[in-house]
Amino acid sequence: MYRTKLQSFILNAFIITLSTLGLRSLDTVFGVWISNRLGAQGIGLYQLVTSVYGFAITFSISGLSFAVTRVVSESAAKGERPFRTVAVCLLLSLVYSITASSILFCGSDFIAANWLGDKRASLSLKVFSFALPFLAAGSCLRGYFIASKMALRTVIGDILEQFTRISAISLALTFLMPPDIEYACCAVVLGSLISELLSFFYYLFSYLMTSRRCSLTLSPAFQGMLKRILRISLPVAFGAYLRSALVTAENLLIPRGLISFGFSSATALSQYGLIKGMVLPVLTFPSAIISSFALLLVPEVAETNILGDHIRITTMTQKSLKVTFLYAMLSMGIFLCFGQRIGSLLYPDTEAGKYIFILAPIIPLLYIDFVVDNLLKALDQQVTSLKFNTIDALFRTLLVLFLLPLTGTLGYLMILFVGSALNAVLSIRKLLQISGVRLSLSNWIIKPLLCSAAASAFSSLLLRLLPSTFLSLLLSILFSIILYIPLLIITNSIKPQDFSLHRLKHSKTTSRRPTHS
Repeated sequence: MYRTKLQSFILNAFIITLSTLGLRSLDTVFGVWISNRLGAQGIGLYQLVTSVYGFAITFSISGLSFAVTRVVSESAAKGERPFRTVAVCLLLSLVYSITASSILFCGSDFIAANWLGDKRASLSLKVFSFALPFLAAGSCLRGYFIASKMALRTVIGDILEQFTRISAISLALTFLMPPDIEYACCAVVLGSLISELLSFFYYLFSYLMTSRRCSLTLSPAFQGMLKRILRISLPVAFGAYLRSALVTAENLLIPRGLISFGFSSATALSQYGLIKGMVLPVLTFPSAIISSFALLLVPEVAETNILGDHIRITTMTQKSLKVTFLYAMLSMGIFLCFGQRIGSLLYPDTEAGKYIFILAPIIPLLYIDFVVDNLLKALDQQVTSLKFNTIDALFRTLLVLFLLPLTGTLGYLMILFVGSALNAVLSIRKLLQISGVRLSLSNWIIKPLLCSAAASAFSSLLLRLLPSTFLSLLLSILFSIILYIPLLIITNSIKPQDFSLHRLKHSKTTSRRPTHS
């Protein structure tokens, strides 16, 4: 039985990782096309619109997607049917999302004029509001499929959503909308609305089909189920509300801070769009693999936590952190050595390459924070995660408010580094305490960093001997990856037992903890 569960986890991880990487690649290429079509100023306006929309999404979901994954996973460990959980979460999501949709639609003119400082955003906000109920309900159903380890269902849903979005946006930008920033942003929003609509109906149809084949008969009481869902979702929701509100305030304050520093309104919006809408998506592109892995860890760790298998939790946490650090160091080395070339190829005639190089050291902080945050929530530490995320968001907002008008773009870069470091350090420290894992600075950080620097530097020398083309850049990056692995083995950063899966088996003992490697 264990072998079957392990094989299922590996298969689901492979399917989701491969699909996410492919879709992220497609999304990045399409994002480059949109960025070059809209320009830095248009992307800046779109980023402001999505900041407000992001808060509306947070309120619409209110932690319910994560609650579905957690409760369904725990129900599976207890032999309970999951459908009452899904029904309750869907009902709550509709209440939340319809409320948010109404507020966003009615207040779009006020928000655009007074919060965003640009009336051209009003139309996009109105269109966005119609997508909220479908997005919220679809996210709950997606959480059910993740908890039920039906990776193929989520992959198909992601593919459907992505291709629908790309097709709709391309058609709208090319044939329907006038060449104006206001309508160009609205075209992108319209494509998102259509994709969310089709994605929801796909998940609903799949859910109705799979629910008929469930063999479990035990159903928990409605009152108890509602209590379990609220106990998990409300701390996540309130934390997400506060963090999202602070992040939204931060994003809205950034262009104003740059204007106070001395930039014109158009230049400030362009600088914001360049870093937020162009550079950061490139830096986070490799995280597609890590994010898929972290997403699948939630039901596995939650189920193990319910069973009280502390040894397996420690082992899973240790392996997860080590893999994330090794991967993040490789990604950072590649962007340090090839960031300038990547930026000039993707966004010609911009400073994207310079900012990719400058922000490359932030990669380990971003990647590890995402994995640690998911592990903490899976271990019933959502209140702690809420506290850390709130501290981080409040600290960054204060820095934007007081530091940015004095330092300009340089201050914005400093804020990204300081805020990411604060959140990562707090989260890692808490996870190490509750899991019993000991952080190995030598094998997880120092040696991999040196190996990554050596592999990427050697590959960059080879790149200078080749013609400056996209193919030569891709070959150099692939060579860096291939060279990185044997260097890790030579330096003893990875060991044969790291590739062994037998230590992940459930243990009958809960008092011992394995040592770190």
